[in-house]
Amino acid sequence: IITLIEIICITGLIKLFTTCHLSFFSLLFLHLCCSDPDISASWYTGRGIRPLGRFGRKAARRNELLNWARALSEVLQKLGFNQH
Repeated sequence: IITLIEIICITGLIKLFTTCHLSFFSLLFLHLCCSDPDISASWYTGRGIRPLGRFGRKAARRNELLNWARALSEVLQKLGFNQH
């Protein structure tokens, strides 16, 4: 004979299993759909979205190097060194 407490526990376990089961498949689906290695940075152009990941890191690193090179160029010009 199953008691009311056992029914509540079984119902809770079923809900927990189905919730976790659906969450697992939804995460698997998102991973499979969103893990395309051929991401085009041009997709972000004009959408107001700052790309993250390898494109964002590359752009940030390139901007840092350009700023450093400009600052160095200005310092060298002020010191009298002409760049060709």
